[in-house]
Amino acid sequence: MLSSKRSHRTLSFFMFLGLVAITTTSVVLYLPSLINNNEIHPAGHEFIRESEAVHFPLEITQFYKEFESEGDTDSGAEHLKIYENVIDTERHCEFCIAFVYTPGPVGQTDVAFSSTVKGFDLSGAKKVSFYVMGDKGDEVVTLNAGGKKTLPNVIDKKSKDFAVTTKPIKLEKQWQKLEIDLKNKDLKDVTYPFGIQFKDVKNGEPVVIFVKWIMYESTEPTNPLPVEPVPNENGGNQ
Repeated sequence: MLSSKRSHRTLSFFMFLGLVAITTTSVVLYLPSLINNNEIHPAGHEFIRESEAVHFPLEITQFYKEFESEGDTDSGAEHLKIYENVIDTERHCEFCIAFVYTPGPVGQTDVAFSSTVKGFDLSGAKKVSFYVMGDKGDEVVTLNAGGKKTLPNVIDKKSKDFAVTTKPIKLEKQWQKLEIDLKNKDLKDVTYPFGIQFKDVKNGEPVVIFVKWIMYESTEPTNPLPVEPVPNENGGNQ
């Protein structure tokens, strides 16, 4: 499992036409360098006080400062790069997060925003909304929300239990605002508010996606994504 903890400094990336300019160091990197770069760049946020109440709408990076991943990253951190506070005027990307997944021996990686301080009670949220786009426009991902830490599963070794998992989504080469319905879900002690699953990648080429403004909200969802059925205690689906 790869766990990345954010420090208290901010790096901004300017990305256009395959070019990445790191403003804090005046270094210019082309897209191959972005894909091969082994760093996971931290964002500048302070941990909130544990006693502070949760209010909606909630942008998840206020509380969840880290990332955890499973799958190909178990064999090497080079399979997943995360770039925070990306600024890309061509893509209208204002402090978005770029995920670069390079397939490995497993052929799958799951990554989730996380908090090692504690789980937070997000009860009262009826949906999580967010903006997402692909670098090429044909990337396929599965999204998760409302996750809790569990003992590793004996079959797939996963240690996260999500309240909702979407059906696979084909991304566009432009921003889409999407929603996941959270009504009637147990959102107490949420450790992993939002997750992304990469798998079944064609030709083994790197997959680049961008995400921003992930919000837990108390308003009703208007057009939520289709989700996978949830297994019940008797082995069936709800």
